[in-house]
Amino acid sequence: MNQQEHSELMAELGRKGGLAKGAKYKIKVVKIIQYFVNTRLNQQEIAEKLGVSQAMVNKYVNSDFLKIERLKHNSVEKIFTEDEIDIILQKIQLEKELKKQAKILKPKKIMKI
Repeated sequence: MNQQEHSELMAELGRKGGLAKGAKYKIKVVKIIQYFVNTRLNQQEIAEKLGVSQAMVNKYVNSDFLKIERLKHNSVEKIFTEDEIDIILQKIQLEKELKKQAKILKPKKIMKI
């Protein structure tokens, strides 16, 4: 069975993958970011409200950039455009990559004998 046949079979069974799955989750990610920035709900409360796991919420809101956005919009509800959401997601990804690189480059502690 080639990839095309497999994709068609999964579609027949009601399963989504690739772009279709990504589009489905993008809606939830937008809602996660909106709730995090505009409300004082914690990660577990956001997860329960949206029917996703707390781990999924954490994946998107555990970012210094997004925490700053939350503080900036403390008293004003912010509705993000799709372009703004894309930029936020890119910044979150970049922040994660930079932290990972910093961990790799961090010198290891040497034990003294």
